[in-house]
Amino acid sequence: AAALGTGGKAGGQPVKGVLRNLAKKVGKKSQNKQKDGVSLRMFLARAGIRHKDAAEYFMLAQVAFPFIFGGIAALYIMLSSKVNLSPTMALAVCGGAAAFGYMAPKIFIKNKISKRKKLLRRQLPDSLDLLVVCAEAGLALNAALDRVVREMGRASAEISDELGLLLIELNFLDERRKAFSNLCDRT
Repeated sequence: AAALGTGGKAGGQPVKGVLRNLAKKVGKKSQNKQKDGVSLRMFLARAGIRHKDAAEYFMLAQVAFPFIFGGIAALYIMLSSKVNLSPTMALAVCGGAAAFGYMAPKIFIKNKISKRKKLLRRQLPDSLDLLVVCAEAGLALNAALDRVVREMGRASAEISDELGLLLIELNFLDERRKAFSNLCDRT
């Protein structure tokens, strides 16, 4: 088990640690800002991925997938008797597979973001209705949000999580405006 890295040490360092260090080294520059100015952590948070190591895993996938996809394409071309491609065409196919491997993690996350936005839009009216009822009953904003989070937790986990995060930020941040701004950025 130790040789496979399932909890033991392989080469003096756990395999997970080696992969994490590789992702940190390769993705240092691009982890901070993406092309559109959004941090990688915010990009992943918009998809509902808030794990502390998610950015490192994303960067590792962007580094490893081109080699994996390109290697699989090369193996298929070499081992398949049905595929007779010129060396230039085989290289182009392997390069295309590697390019797809590089873009695959970003495409996956963008797809998750769009699905999550649709889901949040569907869940928002019920949450707002419950928030208005709580406010009309005389509850303060924090108490009303807490009630909405508890009530919506089973039916609408995504909106409940986001409102729960908003509630935490409202309690800990100095400015309420910043908490609502963070909610907008995440959703």
